[in-house]
Amino acid sequence: MRLNETKWMRRFAALEPKTRRAVRFCGAAVVLCLVLPLGVFAAWDGLLLGNPRPRPDPEGTRPLSDAGRQNTTACLLYDCAHLLGIDPARSSIYDGWTEQPLEGADLELAQARCRAVVVEAGELGLLESWQTEDILDLFDDNAYTLTATTAPAGLTAYTLEYTGRPAEPADVATPETAATPETAQPSRSVWLSMTLTAEGTPLTLSWQDSWAPWGAELPEDALDGALTLMGVEGFTDWQLLDWSHRLPDAGQCAYSAQAQLYVSVNRNNGLSITAASMTEAELAGIYGEEDSR
Repeated sequence: MRLNETKWMRRFAALEPKTRRAVRFCGAAVVLCLVLPLGVFAAWDGLLLGNPRPRPDPEGTRPLSDAGRQNTTACLLYDCAHLLGIDPARSSIYDGWTEQPLEGADLELAQARCRAVVVEAGELGLLESWQTEDILDLFDDNAYTLTATTAPAGLTAYTLEYTGRPAEPADVATPETAATPETAQPSRSVWLSMTLTAEGTPLTLSWQDSWAPWGAELPEDALDGALTLMGVEGFTDWQLLDWSHRLPDAGQCAYSAQAQLYVSVNRNNGLSITAASMTEAELAGIYGEEDSR
């Protein structure tokens, strides 16, 4: 039986022209009501999760400068603080992150992304050459575990944990100073974590090593290296901050009003680079008065 011979088609054809137009209009309206919300939600998700540019500024916050809006890292950290409620430095599933299993190709990709950040940190002088090689060697040891969690806006956090006693770095141990059973160091624990953007830019980087000295001296240009690593070196208003009067181990810190970013780097038991989006008023409210230099 042909389609135009069905009962509903015959009944529709028997209607007056005005009635048929009304039926068509109502049908189109129903379809539009069903499809439009889906399209709106899809577009919103694309903007919220995939576009690093900040959306309308939440009430009570200060909008980013034009320069800040053009920087992916500044925008992502602004969105994390004010729109998504995500802290890049706290990547636990209990803080709004989703666990991502790492197997096969996903594990290889995770290892490659972590290695690339470690290599770049070494090239920028944030890690000494033997430290870079030592961390990379951990990926070849079966004693480590690597986990990943994800968050909106394409963020992925990786955490490597290692416990063992590998050979000491060649640049440190010599035949005369090599460890003996009497002088061997205690079991070593290493914790490496980083939060990366979809493009692989680190928003945080932390390497904690039980064998590393506390408060090791930073290179003079360590902060410059950290800003370059995070892709925010282009802002021209970075103000160096001195917390030594109450936080002797604070390391090197700086704030940019254009980017609304506070960045710190130190070498307490390894290396720690953190960044947080905040206004000048928020910075003063959290840390109080500080000496600038």
